[in-house]
Amino acid sequence: MDLLHVYRLYRRMHQYPNLIGLMRSIFLDVLDQRGFVSRERLYARALEEMKKDDVPDTETNRQEYVEALIDVYVVQHLNPVDIENYINLARKKDNAQTLSMLVNRDQATTEEIVRALREFCDIPKGEVYISREEAEGIRVALISRFISNQLPFISLSKNFITIRDTDAILQNTLFSRRRPGKLGGKAAGMILAHKILLPTLERKDPELEGLVRVPDTWYLNSGVFSEFLDRNNLYLFHTFKYKDRENIEKDFLRIEEQFKFATFAPEVVEDFRKILESIGQHPIIIRSSSMLEDNFGLAFSGKYQSVFLTNQGDIETRLSRFLVGLKKVFASTFGPDPILYRRDHGLLDYDERMAMVVQKVVGRRFGDYFFPFAAGVMFSRNVYAWHPKLNKEAGLIRLVHGLGTRAVDRVGSDYPRMIPLSHPQLRPEVTAEQIRKYSQKQVDVLNLKTGTLETIDFRGLNDSVRHPDLFYAVSVQEHDHLAAPLFKTHDLTEGELCLTFENLLTKTPFVHVARTILSRVEAAYGRPVDIEFAWDRDTFYLLQCRSLSVRKEHQKVSITADVPQQNVLFTTNTSLYS
Repeated sequence: MDLLHVYRLYRRMHQYPNLIGLMRSIFLDVLDQRGFVSRERLYARALEEMKKDDVPDTETNRQEYVEALIDVYVVQHLNPVDIENYINLARKKDNAQTLSMLVNRDQATTEEIVRALREFCDIPKGEVYISREEAEGIRVALISRFISNQLPFISLSKNFITIRDTDAILQNTLFSRRRPGKLGGKAAGMILAHKILLPTLERKDPELEGLVRVPDTWYLNSGVFSEFLDRNNLYLFHTFKYKDRENIEKDFLRIEEQFKFATFAPEVVEDFRKILESIGQHPIIIRSSSMLEDNFGLAFSGKYQSVFLTNQGDIETRLSRFLVGLKKVFASTFGPDPILYRRDHGLLDYDERMAMVVQKVVGRRFGDYFFPFAAGVMFSRNVYAWHPKLNKEAGLIRLVHGLGTRAVDRVGSDYPRMIPLSHPQLRPEVTAEQIRKYSQKQVDVLNLKTGTLETIDFRGLNDSVRHPDLFYAVSVQEHDHLAAPLFKTHDLTEGELCLTFENLLTKTPFVHVARTILSRVEAAYGRPVDIEFAWDRDTFYLLQCRSLSVRKEHQKVSITADVPQQNVLFTTNTSLYS
């Protein structure tokens, strides 16, 4: 039977004839490491067998006997799964060498690298991997070439974003045919947080694996933006940032107009069509992902535009609206807010390039409306600690019903639910009247009929839409008493409803999942983070992650003790945050 097994092994190895020597070298290392036969003993036995067979001791004969003995030992001591793993390891090593050479060569094209990457990832993952240093070198080269060249990001992400992760990302990435580019900060932050929470090769947390998702996402790398500028002679706007503040604000309207009438190359439009065909008639959001955005220590939050599209109708209608939205986000690169922010932070000379994230909006359709159950932003540090019980390191959530725009953009006329994760049910309000006053009254939704982002009164929305999870969102006002419903069968048509999310906090894993996510991502980053998210159908959707902006002026400030009373506006014993 050994003869048959050796034959099968030989036939399998000869499917890759140029790798047979590497395979046997790997097999010999494994046999030696596992104590089945040492190199010395193998060579000695080869000489013994040659002597038995009366074969001359030549280099060629000795090599043939050694190789034959390796094959025999392999089939005697390794099971078929092990054998297949080590054959594939030889293939991985060979492909990794080619991939490493290409990704580190400036002249290599994107197509060449992506093809080599695909060939590497087509090899079954198995249980045996290339060495850590080989993998790390390729990871770094792929990340810096396609995702981000920010050194703090690379040094962190190389520990979580694998070669196979990069392949999966690039399968959903649109590249320029003429200009190189990267995925930018927003995409990078989301990808990294996702892999921290759900690593590809490390052991996953079963709880997070069942609850955490990233919405279906497509990426347009910054080369698409560069090619668009070249095609429409818009590259001269890169000097626009050096104008004075007044002219930047005044001339931006002219820039928006020029972008509006600019065009994409026909083959690029065809690429967009394919993306929309794969998405189908599902609402999407086009989000900026600039090279500086979400960089460590910087906060470009809200500086660039994001555009919601209801994405309804035939493909030509959807494509036309997609192009309009895309150009709006492109034009925001030259908007007053990001340029003046860069000027204030000494980043004006950076040659900013804009990438894009195209993402399915999380939520469900209710009649003409589309929105998630809840969304918001959470911080791993609670800077709004209004009570001495609160632990600042436990984090804080700003939560709203519907789209998260009202939580992220801090709408002044309305109030998200503020949830301190150390004491989730503790509120700054005490009475039922105060809770009602400082609760969310308006909900942001997508109106699929009008094709617009719409703000609607919660009572009006609730009258037209009976959300199946309303039990988790509301408390019921009866006389002077405000309380969350005790049972899902509670009739919510009686009494006045108030958005408090009490049952979400106490009867679902939401709080526990939020704590776990924040603690793990902050631990990996080594600094505080904030995360945008949506919650729908008992699932946490990760939308964005960035490190919190940290001020450099960490020094003690002496305050004069003898300030005249008439000059005191107010005093506080806790920190003050803007």
